[in-house]
Amino acid sequence: MKLPSIAVVTVVRNSPDALRVTAKNVLEQTYPNLRYYVVDGASTDGTVEVLSDISPLLAGWKSEPDKGIYDAMNKAADMVSEDWIVFMNAGDSFADRNALLKIAECLTSDAAVILGASHKVWKDEYGERVFLERPTDVKDLWWRMPTPHQSVLVRSELQRKYRFDTTYRWCADQDLLVRLMRDDYQFCFSKEVISIFDCAGGQSRKLSLYITERWRISGKVAPWYKRYPAFAMEWSSYLIWGPIVVFIKSLLPKSAIRAMRVIRGTTGK
Repeated sequence: MKLPSIAVVTVVRNSPDALRVTAKNVLEQTYPNLRYYVVDGASTDGTVEVLSDISPLLAGWKSEPDKGIYDAMNKAADMVSEDWIVFMNAGDSFADRNALLKIAECLTSDAAVILGASHKVWKDEYGERVFLERPTDVKDLWWRMPTPHQSVLVRSELQRKYRFDTTYRWCADQDLLVRLMRDDYQFCFSKEVISIFDCAGGQSRKLSLYITERWRISGKVAPWYKRYPAFAMEWSSYLIWGPIVVFIKSLLPKSAIRAMRVIRGTTGK
């Protein structure tokens, strides 16, 4: 069986070391019908030099100013001609060399979107935690992203048609999936771990904006009696319980925090 083609896309800006790591990981994939693209946001450090070094191994690349990560991802979608597209941004990686081969059943199905599992890596002053996150049901898409976008593959023609809404700062990927679901496109779920997602970038986002964007998305597909209770709880957690937890943690020694994580089983895969 001839496997469909996949475009793996990395968007990057001023991250030469992260680009090298991700490029090496992507180019080591055993999937036989894969092409690799990189879109750089006019980096001012050594990123373009890294791109020049790896350019013989790329199907295409460009370096120019953009209006943010989702604008860069839209530009990348316009570059590709493969059947499927997946965004593996600088610093991200596939879970192993055979990650894409393992989802061949979904790739050859009639699905428009593939949702796979991910290992989410959190690092803080207490150490590193790795969580296995399997994709949630699309019925919950109104409230949350079902899996990190590094474990989401979309038909390229639909990616170009629907595009990321660049008015979102954090949640354009969730918004795109909601629109595809609303228009009755088929989703294929896989238990295979496609990506390793470093959550460090998410720790820098403004949580109030993240909640607000998801509230906006929920209005497209969810009734008020689902939206209001769910987001009331989330806002109360953010405004009340979150600060309380942070305060309590500040009173405890780091060894106690680490011990609690071991007890709760949140220190590893």
